[in-house]
Amino acid sequence: MNANVFLANGMVAHIVAQNGIVGDGADRALQALHQYGRHIRNIGIAPDNRISKVYPPEGNQAAIGLYYPDVPSQWPSVKLAIETRSTVMAGPLTLRQGGAGVISRTPVFFADGRYWGVISIVLDLDSVLRSAGLVTEEQGISFALRGVDGKGADGAAFFGDDRLFGKGALFFDARVPGGTWQLAAMPSAGWRGDDTYLHALEGGAIAVSLALSFALFGYLRSRQRLAESEMRTAALINASLDAACLLTTEGVVLAANQALAARFQVARDDLIGKCIYDLMPEPVRQNRRDAVAAVVATRRPRHFPDQRDGLFLDNSIHPVDDGHGATAFIAVYSRDVTGHVTLQQRYFDKMQQLDAILACSSIGIALVKKREQIWCNQAMADIFGYAAGEMNGQSTRMLYPSDGDYELLGRTAYDTLLRGERFGIERQMRHKDGHLLWARMWGKLLSPDDPEAGSIWTFEDVSERKEAEAQSALAASVFHETSQGIIVTDPEGHILSVNEAFTRITGYSREEAVGQTPRLMKSNHQDRGFYENFWRKLTEEGRFEGELWNRRKDGEAFLVWQTVSAILDSAGKTLRYVALFSDVTDVRRDDQRIRHIAFHDALTDLPNRILLRDRLEHALATAGRSHSTVALMFLDLDGFKAVNDTLGHDVGDYVLKEVAARLVDVVRTTDTVSRLGGDEFVVLLENPNGRDEIIEIANRIITGINRPMVFGQKTAQVGTSIGIGIFPDDGDNAEALLGNADTAMYSAKKAGKNGYRFFGLA
Repeated sequence: MNANVFLANGMVAHIVAQNGIVGDGADRALQALHQYGRHIRNIGIAPDNRISKVYPPEGNQAAIGLYYPDVPSQWPSVKLAIETRSTVMAGPLTLRQGGAGVISRTPVFFADGRYWGVISIVLDLDSVLRSAGLVTEEQGISFALRGVDGKGADGAAFFGDDRLFGKGALFFDARVPGGTWQLAAMPSAGWRGDDTYLHALEGGAIAVSLALSFALFGYLRSRQRLAESEMRTAALINASLDAACLLTTEGVVLAANQALAARFQVARDDLIGKCIYDLMPEPVRQNRRDAVAAVVATRRPRHFPDQRDGLFLDNSIHPVDDGHGATAFIAVYSRDVTGHVTLQQRYFDKMQQLDAILACSSIGIALVKKREQIWCNQAMADIFGYAAGEMNGQSTRMLYPSDGDYELLGRTAYDTLLRGERFGIERQMRHKDGHLLWARMWGKLLSPDDPEAGSIWTFEDVSERKEAEAQSALAASVFHETSQGIIVTDPEGHILSVNEAFTRITGYSREEAVGQTPRLMKSNHQDRGFYENFWRKLTEEGRFEGELWNRRKDGEAFLVWQTVSAILDSAGKTLRYVALFSDVTDVRRDDQRIRHIAFHDALTDLPNRILLRDRLEHALATAGRSHSTVALMFLDLDGFKAVNDTLGHDVGDYVLKEVAARLVDVVRTTDTVSRLGGDEFVVLLENPNGRDEIIEIANRIITGINRPMVFGQKTAQVGTSIGIGIFPDDGDNAEALLGNADTAMYSAKKAGKNGYRFFGLA
């Protein structure tokens, strides 16, 4: 039984040699151990006390994943093995697969004292007892065993008749891992006769018989121990994935394991007696001979790596002393480390790739422990304005606007991280120069089971995006809230979007406008030349600004002030056209009304002195270029003061308006009638047909004004005195001509009023 139990040590050696990595090699080792242990039902390995592998797997799959601390019936023996750092026997107990068995627990510890896990071997109790010779009908001796869980005489009986443990039986304590079992024996027929001497003799004979049996048992046990030792050694060597052999000093193979046979692709028995150098490639034979010769001569081990045929080998040669200071044999161990080297190279490549990624990344990355920055990449330093390495070893407080921000985020973030979740947020953080920037940060613990290991954080400067979002939000707000109508079209002019103001101004809904072109509002007020100029400016300058007549949905024409801009891509190609327009119809009307008031008399609506002066200067300039004449009549009403004084100002105002109307009726449409103020009027005749036409018009004026004027129940009558100046004879500029016409008017008044005088005759 012990020989089978101690096979677990081979598995311990394998696990320790592989630094705790349980791979395909573990499956082969389990299979080899199971073959050597003829009483073994199954072998299980449990790293961190959780079963990960069982051999054979058939019928044992339910055990995979079993966690010993959660199983009250098994945890005590596992715990005891861990605490004592030795193999412990549990049972016998009834097995789920049927029958009775015992379970050994062998803990696995590394050389530095670290605990790895436990190896459990389940033995078939019936097979063990039969092998020990306790289960037979022919021996004439009855046996019983007690000592469940290795408790010896204090343990419960589990085999045979427990009454044997009363008086008269002979006892033997058998050591088992972690304790003892007690064996009781006596003749199956009991002690014979009542004679004390005979009883004693018979008892003595039986005792001697048992003593001889135990002596024989001791001898056989020694033989068995030697066989078991050899078996364990063979099991350990053959369970190893390292190639191993024992050589003579000349290189003849005395012993070899299966791994070496597999390396050379021959049967293990075929290796024995052969010279190992003959199995090696020609290029390395002499090198290996020299290496062995050096070990024989110096009696010092030699270690050297080897690479060939795509394999990486870690070789060591050890001298075996003959006990007299000479080397008797050579022990060779060769480990295939190809997987390790490949993994190491992959790791190195991955690290180089990771270094390159971290160096090239625009995302800041930092390793943080206890809110202290252990390491960060260059992008992290660049984002916050620090030099390479300057942030390492500093508190993350330096990145926050205030202590309150630092503490609040710490509570929020680490509550999330400790739940094993990722934490993310966008917030303002502090640059080295003091200004605030927007950063998007993500964090995660390296190991949720070990918060002290730290956390990884990424930082992305999203200030530009935040600004763009703010601008976009502002633009959207302006788009929807502005009083200006907005139209967005594609390069072909199809409407893509309109705002609420567009609908309010034009009467067209968004649904009615989208997909149409701005011709939807065409008013026909603009000619072809206008549109040619429009597209020329938009194409050459990317912008048009000006007035445009459109038509509302209800058919009403309206005037807009419109700005159209072309939106270009990075290649200069037009992506969109955006038009902003305001309804200026009322503004234009108000402007025209204001301009009219500014240049017209408020009472008579005739051009005032300012507009008269403008028209007079224009007429003089035209006449000067065309060598034509201009006549200027200066009128002053006769008897108007008496009308005001006797009939009232209402009648006076009526008279002034009536005079204005009569003046307009008697002159040509190309002429200008103006009121200068009070009862003074001016008539501007452009290019009259000689003096006769001037006189004719003057007479019509005098006649028209002399007619009575009826205002309600009141009648008024006035006359007029007219002074006439002619360009260029009576003045070559506006001031001179007005002054001379005024002088002629006073001359007419002195001559008796209600008549006219030319300046040249005044």
